[in-house]
Amino acid sequence: KVMVTKMIVDAPVLERSRTMASAPRARIHVSENKMKKAQEDLVASHQIHISQVTNLCTIEAELLQNYSDGNLEFGEYLKKLETILESKNKCVESLRAQVACYSLRAAY
Repeated sequence: KVMVTKMIVDAPVLERSRTMASAPRARIHVSENKMKKAQEDLVASHQIHISQVTNLCTIEAELLQNYSDGNLEFGEYLKKLETILESKNKCVESLRAQVACYSLRAAY
């Protein structure tokens, strides 16, 4: 009789402790899923970055070739080069910002 009473009294406590024990695991699982998604997003952004910068390097090489062939005056070459370099810088800064955001997420 005492044993049954004790089990009845302790049953809610036991149930709460089971619920509390499983809650952190659920949160960790969700957190791991979010972290995995953030990692995948960062890698995809890096792939896009490489593609954009490669394209800009191709344009830059064509610009240099056009100038070398005498098809552009120096002022026009310089103006186009500055535009390309600005675009490259924007690509780098965009990726850096995403890396910084990921680094902040990873810290938590």
